[in-house]
Amino acid sequence: MVVVDGFGQIQYEHEFIAQRDTANAMAGAFLGYFHRQPRTWIAYAGMYVLGTLLHYLILGGKVATAAVSTVWTAAAVLGFVTTVLGILIIMLIVYTRTLRNARIGLSTGTVVRSYFGDAAFIVDTPDIASRISYEALSSVSIGRRFVFMRIRATPLVSVFPREIVPDAAIARMARGLRTSAALGDRTRTTQGADDLRGDAAE
Repeated sequence: MVVVDGFGQIQYEHEFIAQRDTANAMAGAFLGYFHRQPRTWIAYAGMYVLGTLLHYLILGGKVATAAVSTVWTAAAVLGFVTTVLGILIIMLIVYTRTLRNARIGLSTGTVVRSYFGDAAFIVDTPDIASRISYEALSSVSIGRRFVFMRIRATPLVSVFPREIVPDAAIARMARGLRTSAALGDRTRTTQGADDLRGDAAE
């Protein structure tokens, strides 16, 4: 039994022990989650448009005698190539940052435990015990192995192993999301993510 502010004495109900491949799994899973977000692809589309315009301005000044359509075609191709390279760089950065954080927070043998109350839940790691209200969640993305949770008014996504987030807890989170929606917040619960515990900025 442990004593937690707001809960009194509790017994953690669910436990996950990080394995050797946990960090790599987290990095790959978060990369997949990152690319399932509409805002990511909106940003990529903006990169393409901006790249195409910049290449058109550069090419237009150098090949003044070329047809406008030819310049636009060349600019579009170069914009596409630039965007693909930019996406690859972003993917590398997201993966390596997440992997570095996971290796620090979820080294082999690290124990993560959880307790779910009526209005909030606790996730306990060797470094800190976090208390999160269900109504503070703005989105929950549930997958076969991992669960992503976004907290309202923060840019961070908390990622937890599925083992410490049982079906009954997900039902409570869904109720919290509906309550937040009733208060006017934009909330959502989605299926199909494949993620892990950690805090990662998008």
